[in-house]
Amino acid sequence: MWCKTLSIRVCLAVGFLSALSAQNFRSYRTVAEITSHRSGEPLSLVGGDFDEDGVRDLVVLYGSGRQGTAVLMPAPAPISYLPLGKAGAKPASQRSASSPGRQFTLDLPDRPEFAAPLDWNGDRHSDVLFGSAGSRQVWIALGDGQGALASPQPVDLPGSLVSMAVEESDARERVVLTVERPNGPARLLFQGFEQWREEAGDAPALPSPAVGDSRSAVLSELPGRASRAVIAAGSVRLESNTGACGTDPVPSSVCMIVNDPSDKPDGDLRDGLCRVRDNPGGPLTFNCTLRAALEQAAFNNAQDLITHIIFSRQVVAVDVIDLGLPAITAPVFIDGSTAPGGFVALDGRLAFRAGAGFVVNSPNVHIRGFQITRFPVGVESRAGQPVALTALTVDLDPDNPNASSKTGTTCVRGTGLLIGTPAEADRVVLMNCGRGLVLNGNGGSVRNTVIGFFPDGTTPASTFFDAVEIADSVGARLGTPEPNGGNVIGQCRNEGCSAVTIVTRNLPVAGVRVENNFIGVNRLGTVSFQGNGRGISLFSTGNPESALGVNIGGDQPLSGNVVSGHKREGIFVQSSLNTQIQGNLIGLSPDGNAALGNGLAGLVIRGASRAIVGGPSPVMRNVISGNGAAAPSFGLDFQATASVVQGNYIGLDKSGTRAIPNTGGGVAIMPFNAVSGSILGGDRPELGNIVSGNSGPGVRLGDLVSAPVGFTARNNRIGVSPDGLLSLPNSGEGILATMSPSLVIEQNLVSGNRSHGLDIGGEGGFVRGNLVGLSPAGVPLGNGGDGVRLGRDARGVTITANSIFFNGGDGIRATDRALDNGFFANAIFRNAGLGLSQVRGPFLTATVNEARTSGASTAIRAAASGLLGLPAGTAYFYASEECDPSGFGEGQSFLGSVDFVPSSGAASILFSAPQNLAGRFITANLTAPTGGLLRSGVFSNCQAVAGLPCASDVTAQVRIERSGFRFNRVTGRWTQSVVLTNLGPDLTDGVSLLIGSLNSAATLFQPSGTANCFGPPTPFRQAASRLASGEQVLITLEFINPSNAAIAYVPRVVAGAGER
Repeated sequence: MWCKTLSIRVCLAVGFLSALSAQNFRSYRTVAEITSHRSGEPLSLVGGDFDEDGVRDLVVLYGSGRQGTAVLMPAPAPISYLPLGKAGAKPASQRSASSPGRQFTLDLPDRPEFAAPLDWNGDRHSDVLFGSAGSRQVWIALGDGQGALASPQPVDLPGSLVSMAVEESDARERVVLTVERPNGPARLLFQGFEQWREEAGDAPALPSPAVGDSRSAVLSELPGRASRAVIAAGSVRLESNTGACGTDPVPSSVCMIVNDPSDKPDGDLRDGLCRVRDNPGGPLTFNCTLRAALEQAAFNNAQDLITHIIFSRQVVAVDVIDLGLPAITAPVFIDGSTAPGGFVALDGRLAFRAGAGFVVNSPNVHIRGFQITRFPVGVESRAGQPVALTALTVDLDPDNPNASSKTGTTCVRGTGLLIGTPAEADRVVLMNCGRGLVLNGNGGSVRNTVIGFFPDGTTPASTFFDAVEIADSVGARLGTPEPNGGNVIGQCRNEGCSAVTIVTRNLPVAGVRVENNFIGVNRLGTVSFQGNGRGISLFSTGNPESALGVNIGGDQPLSGNVVSGHKREGIFVQSSLNTQIQGNLIGLSPDGNAALGNGLAGLVIRGASRAIVGGPSPVMRNVISGNGAAAPSFGLDFQATASVVQGNYIGLDKSGTRAIPNTGGGVAIMPFNAVSGSILGGDRPELGNIVSGNSGPGVRLGDLVSAPVGFTARNNRIGVSPDGLLSLPNSGEGILATMSPSLVIEQNLVSGNRSHGLDIGGEGGFVRGNLVGLSPAGVPLGNGGDGVRLGRDARGVTITANSIFFNGGDGIRATDRALDNGFFANAIFRNAGLGLSQVRGPFLTATVNEARTSGASTAIRAAASGLLGLPAGTAYFYASEECDPSGFGEGQSFLGSVDFVPSSGAASILFSAPQNLAGRFITANLTAPTGGLLRSGVFSNCQAVAGLPCASDVTAQVRIERSGFRFNRVTGRWTQSVVLTNLGPDLTDGVSLLIGSLNSAATLFQPSGTANCFGPPTPFRQAASRLASGEQVLITLEFINPSNAAIAYVPRVVAGAGER
C-alpha cells in the first residue's frame, strides 16, 4: 500500500498515477562495497550520528579469533548525507576539529558478533554496544560526540548472550538482549542511564519485530533516498534506494507528484491534498503544480510531516510567473530528477517580481534535478541549517553567455548550504551569473560543483564578480579531499575580482577550508578564459584576528588546489590569523609539469600572523612556479609575523627536476618588523624550501634599502635540485639581502646561481653555517659571481663558519660600500677570484712568517699590522692543499684562532695547530673590535709548511702475534717475541712497531725512538726497512720492570718515510 494510517487523502490524490509506479520503488542497489580489512571479516554493523553533524555514520566491527576492531566511517559516500526528520545538525562551533571524512579505528577485546547503537550513560552521545555469542558479558564503547569511541568497558550479564537487536515499541527504538540462563532464556531491555529491565520467560533467537539486526544498519530513510549498509558474502555493501517516494513511505512523510507544469496555487490547503483549480472558484482537479506542492508542504509542516515532491512524465518545465514560487518553509525533498531527462526546467522570464527561483526558509530541505534560468537569484537559503542542492544547473543569463548584462544576479547564496556530492549524478553547475555562489553564516559544504563553465567544465560561462564568496562564515568547506570532492571554479570578468573571496565584514570568518579545487583552470586543466582578477583572496575589513584558521589546501593527498592562469595574483592573503596554505599548485598545470602562470605573484601574504605555508611532508608542499606572466613578480611575496614557510618548491616543477621560473624571483620577504618571528625553512633539512630556477634572485630579504627584522632563513636549498646535487640556477643572486641586527641566514645551501651566492647590504645580522658554491658532498656547483658579496652600505655583518668554494668571483668580496664587517673562521677555497677581497680600508694585515711541523703538531709564527688605535685582535689560521695564484690565501679548512693585544698597531703571534700539516699551505686573517662592530682583513700570504708528514698507520693489514713474557736472570730484563705478518700490499720505507699505552711500571729497553704523530709520545722499535706482502719479521722486545708488575701495552704498526 501507499499508506497505512498516515495520510489516506494523499494516497487517493495520487492513486490515478499508479501507472507511474510500476517499478519497485523500495528496491535497493549496491553503490559501494568495502571488500577487506586487515582486522578480519566484518561481523556486525552500527549506524548513528557519532560526530553529531546531523548525518548518520557507519561503524563496521571486524573479528579475527577472539578479538576485533571497530572502524567508524563518518557519513560514508556515496550514501545520501541528509539528516532525518527535523533534527538539525550541530552548529559548526560545536563540531569536532578533526577533518570530516577521517576514519576512527578502535581495537576490541572481544569478538563483535552482535552490535547495537544506544546512549549508555545518558550524555546524549551515540555509543556502541557489542558482544559475542555465549559470553556472559557485553562491552560498551562510549562515544564523545566528535567521531571517536572510548576503550570498551565490560558489562556483566545474568546469563550467556544469545542475540542482540533493536526493537521498535511505542514509536521508540530500544536495544534488547536475549540471554540463556540455567532456568531458561530471558530478555534484557535497555532502559537508559546504564539500566536494564529483565523479562523472564521464553525468548526467540532474535527479538521481533526488529528494526535492524547486527548485520545491517540504516544510514538514511529519506523518501526515495533511503540508504543502508549490509554484510553479505564477507564484505560490507553500501546500498541506496533507487526509487522515488517509495511504495511504503517512512513514518511522518507525504509523497506528492507534480503533474501540472503551470503555476497555479493549491485549491484548498485544508484538505491536505495537492490539488489545483483550473479557474478561480472552479472545482478541484487532480492536478498538482510545484507551487501547490510547496504550499501543501508548508501546511504539512504544521502537522510535523515531511514532504517528498517528485514529477510525472508530463512535466519537463515549470514556468513561474509574477512573484515566483512561495518560500519553502517546511522540510521537503524536491526531486526534479524523476522527470523525463532527469531534470525540470524552472524559468523565471515571466516572474517579474520574483527574488529567486527557490527561497528556502526551512532546514532539512533537498532540491535536486532542476535547471534554473532567468531569475535574479537561482536559490537563496535563509534557513541557517542544512539545505542540500544536488544535480542542479543554474544559468541566469542563458541568452548572453559571458556577457555583463546581468551583473546583479547571483546563482546561489545563503547559509547552511550542502551543494553537490562526489557522485557524478549529483554535480551542480552555476554559470552566467553576476556572482556564482555566496556562502555566509555557519557551516556549508560545496563539492563536485562547476562554477563559471558550461556543464562540460571547459567552455567558459563566467561570472562577472567573484565566482565564490565566503563571507562572515564559520566552518564552510569549499571542496573536500576525496575523489570528485573538489570543484571547478572559473575566473571572473570584473577588474579586481577574485575567483574565490573569503572575507570578514561584520562577523568573524573561522575554520573555512578550501580544498581539492581547480581555480582558474577548467576541468581539463587548461585555461579556456582569463578574467581580470585573482585566484583566491582572503582578507578582513577590520581586526586581522577576525579572519581565523582558514585552510587553503591541507595535509591530505587530495587537499591541494590548483590556482593558475589568473591575470593578477594566484592567492592574496591580507590581515588574517592562523592561515594555513598547504599542498597547492600555484601557477602550474594540474600535473605540476607545465606553466599556467598567474599574471603577478603566485602567493602574496600581507599583514598576517601565525601563518603556515607548506610543511614537513611532501603532501603539504606548495609548488609555486611559472608566475609573473604580466609583470616580473616573485613566486612568494611574504609579510607575516610569527609564521613559517617550509618544504615548498618555488621555481620548479612538481618533481623538482625542471625549472619553471617565476619571472621576478623566488621569494620576497618584506622589510621592517612585519615579519618578526618568522622563518623561511626550519631547524631540520626537511623543513627547508627549494628555491631554484627563477628569473631574478632566489630569495630577496627586504628591499634594496630596508631590512626585515627578527627573520631567519635556515636550511633552504637555493639554486639547486632538492637533493642538492644538480644546479637549477636562479638567474640572479641566490640570496639578495638587506640585513638588520636580528636577521639570520644560516645552514642554507646556496649554489649554482647565475650571479652572486649572497649579495649582502644593510647593517648587522649573521650569515653562518651556509654551503656556498658546492653540493653537500663537496661537488663543485659554483655561483656565477662572488660567493658572498658585501655592498650597499653593508656594516656590522658577521659572516662565519661558512663553506665558500668554486664560485666564479671572489670567495668573499667587500666592496667600496662595505665597512667594518666581520668575516672569519670560514672555509674558502678554489674560487675563481681571491679568497677574501676588500676594496675599502682601513686594512688589517696578517703575515705568516713560518710554519713547521713536528710530529702531530704544526707551529706557526705570524705578524699582525694595521691595528693602530684598536685595543685587541684575533688571528684566524687556515690550511689549504694549494696556494692561491695571487700568493694570498686561500683558507680551505679553518684551524683555530688566537687572541692578541697589539702594540703600536702591530703584534707578533704564535699559534700551534694540533696536527701534522706537512705539505699544506698556511694563511691567516685578522679581526678586531671597533665601535661595537668587527673589522676583518683579507687573507695573508700563503706559507708552505716545513717538515715531514707523519707515517701511515698500517695496523689493519698486519697480523701481530706476541709470545708471553720471560725473565732473563743474566740481564735482569723481561723479554717478549713479536711476529709481524704483512697481509696486505708491500710496505716500504721502514716498518715500525709502536708500544702504545705501556703501563708506567715498565719501560722499553733501547727503543728506536719516540713517535709523536699518533697521540701521546710513544716509544717504538724499528722492525724492518721493508716488509713484502705475505712476509714475516721477528722482533725481540726487552722491558725494564723493577717491580715485576704485569706488563701491558697496545701495539701499533706504522710504515712509510714520514715521521713517527
